[in-house]
Parts: sequence; C-alpha cells; structure tokens
Amino acid sequence: MTEKHTVIDENKIYNELYSRLDDSYTLTHVGYDDQIQPATLKKILKEGLEDNLWEIFSEQAHYYAVQELNNLLDELEELSDDEKELFKNTDEYDQLILEIKNRDDSEAEKEIFCRSRIHARVTLHSNYDAWKPLYASKGLYGKEDALEGMMTALCLNPAKVKKEAIKRGVACFGSFPNYKNREGKEIISYKGFLDCLIECPNYGLFTFFGLFDMDALWNTGLYDTPQKEQFDNLVIPAGTTCTIFNSWVGGGSCDFTETLRDVTIKELKRKARTQYDKPSIYVDEKFKDANGYSSGEVYGGFLSSKEILKAKKIRVKLL
Repeated sequence: MTEKHTVIDENKIYNELYSRLDDSYTLTHVGYDDQIQPATLKKILKEGLEDNLWEIFSEQAHYYAVQELNNLLDELEELSDDEKELFKNTDEYDQLILEIKNRDDSEAEKEIFCRSRIHARVTLHSNYDAWKPLYASKGLYGKEDALEGMMTALCLNPAKVKKEAIKRGVACFGSFPNYKNREGKEIISYKGFLDCLIECPNYGLFTFFGLFDMDALWNTGLYDTPQKEQFDNLVIPAGTTCTIFNSWVGGGSCDFTETLRDVTIKELKRKARTQYDKPSIYVDEKFKDANGYSSGEVYGGFLSSKEILKAKKIRVKLL
C-alpha cells in the first residue's frame, strides 16, 4: 500500500493568513525595573543605537510574533494539524513572521533607553597634556598647555587666575594676559578653579560629572551611526559638579566646584585652541572589561546626580 503524502497550497494559506493580520502589534515589553547597562550605552555612543539596543528585544519580539501567527494558523479549521505543521516549515511562514515584526508599534527600545539613569562625564583635553600638580611644578606657568587649555575652555581671564593664585601664595611664571572679553562669560568661578588646582595631588584633566539625560541623547538621532555634530547642542547645565580628574590610574582633585552657567558641547569645541583640544563624552560607571576608573570608584560615591547633558532647544526659522 502506497503511503499518502500531505500536500499544501502555501500561497493560498499565506494569502489567507495575510488578510487576517492586524494593522499593528505590540511585541516587546519593558519590565518596571529594566534599564540598559552602562557597557551597552558605551557601545551605543560609539557605534549607534539600532543594533546595540534592538538585540535586547529581538528574541522577545520573535517569540511573540510566532505566537501571534500560530494563533491565526490555529483558526484555519479547514487545515489539518499535519498541514499546519507543514506550513510552519515554509518560506511563506517566515515571511509572515517578518511582516508581523514590521507592524510592531511598541516603543520598548525608547522606553528602556529613556528611563535608564547612567552616570556621565565630559572631559576637556588640552593638546594631550594633563594638569601637573603644584608640588611638581612649584607654581603656575601661563603658557603650559594644560593650564592655558583649561583657562581658554572655561572662559577664564588668565590675569584674574594669576591674581587669585598670588592671593593664595602660589607663584606665577610667564605670561598671564588680561583677556577682559572673557569676563562675565566664565563657566566656573576663579575661586573654584584655584581650589581644584591646589587640591589636586596628581595629574588629571578638567572634567564635568552628572547623569546622562537619556531623552536628550535619544533625540540626537542615535538610530544613525553617531556623528560628532549630533552631540554639539547637548548642554552641561549650570550647577554641574566639576573638578580635575584622572581616570587612567584613579585620582584627582580633593576639591570640587560647580558650573556658573549652561555650556554646550559646541561652545567647548569652539573654544579649542588646537585640533587636539576637545571635549569627550564618557560613561562614568565601572562595568566589566572597562578601562580606567569611574568617579564613584575614586571618590566613594558619584559626585553629582544632576543631569549633565540636556537637549538644547534649537529655534527653527520658517521660510
């Protein structure tokens, strides 16, 4: 007796199931305490959002898409169980799974990204030179790359820095020009600046600390590979904690100050003296395989819970 083989019409089944698809589906869900991990954000800042964040939800989305399609398949009473199982092994079945995924209207990626609270730091580089502690230099040198770079980036008048230093008994050497056009635009106070310089026992770079404003980062267009310009209009707000910090070996100033006004990444870039002077954005948390130290490890607790990067509203001129 010849064994009878089950034959199905894949296109007919496909068309029937396609006609029963909903206009949209909710395939991904975020738990009440779910957050992205610091290491993931580090990859996102470097490589872009889509692949690095979607992988968190891809397995969940596939599971629910299969579940939705199998429920529809079970509704086709004219098909036997064998016919349904055969259809699950066809290209048409896979195409329907993909179509359901394409109709996913959930915003789990945005939700988990924007609810996360991850510490940040923005570091000022001065031609690759770091601030050298006072005990090693025996005073301030006006044309030292690190000091000159910090004064320029922080919009400080060198003449006033010298005046504050002399008042504290710190020797000053070389030129400290009187740039009066910087007055009233200072990012930190002269007192706070000298506090950080004097209380820094080792090499370091001037650094701002706080929390990433995740909504602001999302709105920079991280679905595309990040370009430097995307972060230009992010803002370090007034009141942000800052000091001289060394992430390479762990260390930094024992004193801190705060920003006097808002400052954008774009402004810090614009004030750069050379192509090597720049602000860099880092994830300020310790995670597996991370290089260097976070401020939390160095100081025994994060310096600031203030959002460090805020979205600056850009005025659009309508033509």
